[in-house]
Amino acid sequence: MNHRPMIAAVCTLLLATLGCGNNATPVNVGPFSVDSDTGVATGQAFGIEFNATRGTKVEIISGTLDASGTSQRAAITLADDLRIELQSVDGANSATFQLNGRDLGILQTGDEVAIDEQRNVTVNGEKRTTMENPSE
Repeated sequence: MNHRPMIAAVCTLLLATLGCGNNATPVNVGPFSVDSDTGVATGQAFGIEFNATRGTKVEIISGTLDASGTSQRAAITLADDLRIELQSVDGANSATFQLNGRDLGILQTGDEVAIDEQRNVTVNGEKRTTMENPSE
């Protein structure tokens, strides 16, 4: 009978450790906001700054992909025709970048991404087109 508190404590510790394992590396997304006067959406994900013209809403769906918490994925919807998808690579120092299903290469922590009304993309002031990867 004296073992019950000890077993309960060990089980609680194991559950806390295992349960928190997936949350040990939280997905770093947000906050995002939309200026109601200008329609400009701004925010941050994975250490990358985003600025999008004609954003109308903010919906963030994010989660950890693997049990170790080293690979993360985030989906950010800023308007009906504006969905950003990121997946971390290289220990979260960079991420693959898709806009509305178009592969736009790799982004690095600290990059600044601008998306205009026609959904053209610039990264750190340089135009980015489909399948372009500046790290190659």
